Parts: sequence; C-alpha cells; structure tokens
Amino acid sequence: DDVSFVRKRLLDVTDPTQDGKKKSSEERDHYFGRLFGILSIIRSGILLPDQTEAACGIANDLVELYNHRKWMREPTGHAIIHLVDMFYNSNNSSSSAA
Repeated sequence: DDVSFVRKRLLDVTDPTQDGKKKSSEERDHYFGRLFGILSIIRSGILLPDQTEAACGIANDLVELYNHRKWMREPTGHAIIHLVDMFYNSNNSSSSAA
C-alpha cells in the first residue's frame, strides 16, 4: 500500500549508514529528516485507522528515534503524541457516527 511504500522509501533515504561514516551533524540531519518525514505521513492523512501494520511500523520507527539520542526525545515524543491523538480522534469520531 501507499503508506508502506512511502515509509520504506523514507527509511532508505534517511539511513545515516547508507553512504558510510558520517559526521555527527550529518547523522543528526538524517535522523531529523526521518522524524519530519514520519510527521508528514501522519499529518497528510494517508495513514488510516485500519492500516494497523503501517501504523505499528511508524510507531516502531518513532520509538527507535526516541531511544536513539537524548536530543531526539522531545521532538519524537511530540510525534508519538500526534500519532496516538490522530488514532484516538478517528476512533471517537467513528464511534459517535455509529
């Protein structure tokens, strides 16, 4: 599906080990690029509540980023909250429509 394709492509492009050893600033840029890419998937609306496999993959990617470095924790925590909030709101709106 589209989300899995985009996620795989994002992970490939933002892999800091892809071209060998990087400077720490380049490595940081790759991780922030990955985070912003994940946020763009979440905010775009292409990730739907019934796409649990893709959502779990994105959640795992966010947990990996959160655990990678201390300086990634705050922005990644916001992304995790945004992901959970999106699913919570979509679940509540579908429950109230029934």
